[in-house]
Amino acid sequence: NDNHDKFADEVNVRDFLSEWGVDTGNTVPGGMLGSPAHDGGTHAPKRKLVLMQRKKGKLGKNLGKTTGWIHRASLHKSNMVEMLDSVSYEKIDEEGNLHIKIGEGSNIKERVLKVDNIILCAGQTPRDELEKEAKDDEIMSRKIYSIGGAYEALELDAKRAIDMGTRLALKISDNSVLPGKHEFKARSGPEEKLFGLMKYLSL
Repeated sequence: NDNHDKFADEVNVRDFLSEWGVDTGNTVPGGMLGSPAHDGGTHAPKRKLVLMQRKKGKLGKNLGKTTGWIHRASLHKSNMVEMLDSVSYEKIDEEGNLHIKIGEGSNIKERVLKVDNIILCAGQTPRDELEKEAKDDEIMSRKIYSIGGAYEALELDAKRAIDMGTRLALKISDNSVLPGKHEFKARSGPEEKLFGLMKYLSL
């Protein structure tokens, strides 16, 4: 049935290699035939999507440092995904249309999106209630620590949560380690400094 959007496991290897211009016969240097435009192949999307965020900047800029580029490229190649930043959500009217404003200051545009579905990603807030409640208990006050998004909700970052938990585990027997003062960071290594420089130059 070709009337539904394909799931990841329904896309075969041949279609993937063809879409991304991979030369399986090694007939060209680098093994890449180029990046042909999306031609509505076997898994052409059946819907048009509008992705929006409140903050200014490229959508998904800080997510998926190793594979995020291919996801963003896939969305662009589909010609069916529109990405908007600096968006404020005004209302959903009685007909289910989403009213938004795009931009900042004097450069604001109003727009009404006639949509079938609205999916809300509501963001995060820290959840450190248990740690705070334990402060009044002489024993538990030194045993409960919040880490990751529960400690500081910035963006979804599993690497930061794992790093914080690992460093806390290595120091947790130290009497100087107290809840609320348990975030430890290593000095930036050469790889991290190089990555930071490359990120800065790409802005």
